[in-house]
Amino acid sequence: MRPWLKQAPVRWALLLSLIFGLAFAFFMTLFMVPGMYLIAERLRRPMRKMWGGKWISFLGIPPFTPIFLYLIMVTLQLKPVQKFYRLPRNLLFGIALIPIFLILLWLLGAPSSLLGLLGLLSPIFPVMVVIRQLARPFMRRSDPAAHKV
Repeated sequence: MRPWLKQAPVRWALLLSLIFGLAFAFFMTLFMVPGMYLIAERLRRPMRKMWGGKWISFLGIPPFTPIFLYLIMVTLQLKPVQKFYRLPRNLLFGIALIPIFLILLWLLGAPSSLLGLLGLLSPIFPVMVVIRQLARPFMRRSDPAAHKV
């Protein structure tokens, strides 16, 4: 028996992994990467519109990504929450930014009592969003004709 026949299963496994690896890389390069850029650009537009300037784009860099995602949630939920609770926009905006202030004060070395207070107040806006989402099915619609598809 020839020695290259004994190595055939290993070569077959290498060949399959090479073929499927190239196919996966092909689809990732042609579909996933442009799709992710498109999603990122569509999320940046409302952020720039609300927050102004190009500095918001820097928050997409990995160490700042959680802050960026939180600000996206605030941007998308501020107006619906404002309509639901009938509160001034500036008040809701201040409530929504409490977690960002908490992080900044923690980085600056603020006293722990202030950090504890802000830590207790920080989930207010996300809880308001969740309550609004849970209450939506039970809300009465004023004009049923306006909501037809």
